[in-house]
Amino acid sequence: MRSTLLEPERHGRSCSVCCRWFPASGQGAPRLNWSPNLQYSTQDSLFCGSCSAQGYCPGGGGPCTCIFTGEERHKCWDNRPCDVLCLERRNYARIVHDPRLRPLWSPISQTAVPHNIPFLIPFGSLRMGLTPPALSWISFDARELFYLSGRRGSIRRISSSPVEFRLAAGIDARANVLVYLNAPDPELEGLYAMGNALAPALQTLGVQVVGAPTYSVYIHRPRVDQIFNLQRMFTVLSELSEQGLPVIPTVFYAREADVVAWRDWLLANPNVWLIGVVVQRQEEAFYQDQITQITRIQRDLEQTGRSLHVLLYGVGSPHRASTARDIGLRRFACVSSNAAMAAGKGRLLTYITGRLKSRKAPEFDRNQLFAKNLAHQIEALAAVIPAEDGLISHPEKM
Repeated sequence: MRSTLLEPERHGRSCSVCCRWFPASGQGAPRLNWSPNLQYSTQDSLFCGSCSAQGYCPGGGGPCTCIFTGEERHKCWDNRPCDVLCLERRNYARIVHDPRLRPLWSPISQTAVPHNIPFLIPFGSLRMGLTPPALSWISFDARELFYLSGRRGSIRRISSSPVEFRLAAGIDARANVLVYLNAPDPELEGLYAMGNALAPALQTLGVQVVGAPTYSVYIHRPRVDQIFNLQRMFTVLSELSEQGLPVIPTVFYAREADVVAWRDWLLANPNVWLIGVVVQRQEEAFYQDQITQITRIQRDLEQTGRSLHVLLYGVGSPHRASTARDIGLRRFACVSSNAAMAAGKGRLLTYITGRLKSRKAPEFDRNQLFAKNLAHQIEALAAVIPAEDGLISHPEKM
């Protein structure tokens, strides 16, 4: 891994290509170093001839060749499974010439209508077989709603109306629903394979917000792999939008040009008021860096009179919410499974010095634990997140 900051003129290229800093071993996750005063090339391509790196592939993606060594190198040539896309992949041309793929940074026509959102939206109740208390908002991820494999996907609960779905899911008939299309990458292949069947399945649920699929963008993988997953996110986002679903993008990036491209895309799509950001299971250094980049985008939009709201997928602890506030992020809500996961295991959540703790609580049934866990989580987060911040509100005031 590189241990120094690449200067702008190094290798004869601009900072549109390099500028990713890799700290020395043991010093945490990579940090971005993009400058608002530089011009970045954001027109990436799956083909070398039109790639902004023009043959030089820096840290943060590349080179676009096989990343394995030894006996694992070029394993796809022997028909062994490999989930990394590179120029040397046996079926590379067939994959990237998929006519369904939309261009990077495609505009979207239909977005979620602005709503007041509580600063905590729980999910995981369906997976754990829990009946939630009366809530104004609740979330479901992709695995709660769909059967997913590496090749196909189908809806778990076929319903004829939003009311029927809410009854089957055990939620209040008036509850607003956020569908967060998150799952491990192999299972998201099944979601992508659903194609035009995905939108009708979601439309029967009567959802208020659909978060785009969370195809991972790994900084250590070839740039073509990163671009491909970003394009697939935009493909599903565009398809759902064109069929009238209330969608929001899920923001992933691998280098400085991606952050700038997201900012420019948001500026060009003024109807987008809400984005999703996946931060679950991240090292603290990487989490802080990601929050810093989203905060910078948020500030840039504020200078044009825009108020960008953010859903942090995977943040349920006051410690991490406090870190986001300290960095400067505003108008954010936490989408968390902590309360449901703990309740499903018979555990009661408590917060000690801002940290999430739990203990066995056999004196309560699982649904009681879920309600108590939510109440404790809301109380702890209320000490960190303002009761009113744009369209983000305290759950008890909604």
